[in-house]
Amino acid sequence: MLKPATFLFLVFLISGPYMCKATESAEQALEREFEHSLNELLQLWYPRILDHEQGGYLTNFAFDWTPLPPHPKVIVSQTRGLWTASKAAERYPNDPRYLYAAHHGFEYFVNSLWDHQNGGFYFTIHPYKPDNAMIVPFKRAYGQAFAIYALSAYARLTGSREALELAQKTFFWLETHSHDDRYGGYFDWTTLEGKPFADLKESHHQPYIYESAKYKDYNSSLHLLEAFTELHKVWPDPLLNERLEEMFLLLRESFVTEKGYLQLHFQRDWSPVSIRDSSKSYIAKHWHLDHVSFGHDIETAYLLHEAALELGLENDPRTRKICKNLVDHTLMHGFDKEYQGIFQVGYYFPGQDSVTILNDDKNWWAQAEGLNALLLFSRLYPHESKYIEAFLKLWQYIKTYLIDHEHGGWFANGIDTDPGAAHARKAQGWKSCYHNGRALINGLDLLKHNHVPE
Repeated sequence: MLKPATFLFLVFLISGPYMCKATESAEQALEREFEHSLNELLQLWYPRILDHEQGGYLTNFAFDWTPLPPHPKVIVSQTRGLWTASKAAERYPNDPRYLYAAHHGFEYFVNSLWDHQNGGFYFTIHPYKPDNAMIVPFKRAYGQAFAIYALSAYARLTGSREALELAQKTFFWLETHSHDDRYGGYFDWTTLEGKPFADLKESHHQPYIYESAKYKDYNSSLHLLEAFTELHKVWPDPLLNERLEEMFLLLRESFVTEKGYLQLHFQRDWSPVSIRDSSKSYIAKHWHLDHVSFGHDIETAYLLHEAALELGLENDPRTRKICKNLVDHTLMHGFDKEYQGIFQVGYYFPGQDSVTILNDDKNWWAQAEGLNALLLFSRLYPHESKYIEAFLKLWQYIKTYLIDHEHGGWFANGIDTDPGAAHARKAQGWKSCYHNGRALINGLDLLKHNHVPE
């Protein structure tokens, strides 16, 4: 931990308003500010997002929180709404709205999103369409991962045997239909019946899906790691432990490059997909397969650390080094000058040692994950002041350019580089309060207890 005088100086230097109370320490002031911001965020979302007509959660709100036409029920937003409500109820047991919101989300989840014919969870359903058009014709390991993640948190909160058993069933569905028994890891995209898209011919696919679906990928893999870590806390099963360790080692050894950023897509045998030797015009069209995703890099540092704790590897030097490299690379290449927000996409063009920024948007989830990881690493490496300095400057950036002080909530992107975000939707199928809610909850735990949680 930083010496109190050092921390006090940094806070004074970077954010003078924290010094408003003479009897209050810098960390106490920061804790109070995080608590206020978390409560403000949670109370905006709950009970506003409860859908009392169709069940589950609403996911479509304008910049001023005016309800917009209902969106399809996407597993991503439904599970993130359930996970966040469960964590909020755990933190604030005397506030009934969060427990009610968690029960509400769980009931819909169990009754409407589980595929009773084939098993596994649907990725998207359209409640307002005819029955033969309600269900999108694929499932994803990414969606199953968030189902496990949310169900585990709800089971931990309530002791629900039904929730735990459903999380277990989802794990075994993945084991049967998505796990690659030859090379390890998981296929992301499957048919409704559970056949991996990677085993099908291109003609079976919608064209926009096929290019990504034929590869193994970073995003489903890191969220499977996240989900297995959460499930392991309530069900330390031997096979689950094996798969948690498998994903942990895959991410640590195969995904993180020597420079300290993530490789994104892979062939079935985990050989990396690279387009760096292609023309710039080809790269411009296909960069989604191979680029630097700074938000995912810094999020992975946290998720690897969290998994290491669950596996009893909290002091493993290799894991510490790799996680640190992910954060350090983001600090060096992914931030706007003076830590004024994390950029969305970068690229190492051939012959260049520095990253070219391809997208300078500073999306809300990457800033939240940066906040989460930087405070954690300031505790893990208390003698390296760059982490606490970057954390404090990023928090100041979030308050200035990302939090909407007029209407509430977080903009989708920082309005310094994307002014139009001030009038973009506050909630949609992929934007909930999971990333920023988790960052504030974890930050409060670190600030309150003054140590890295074990």
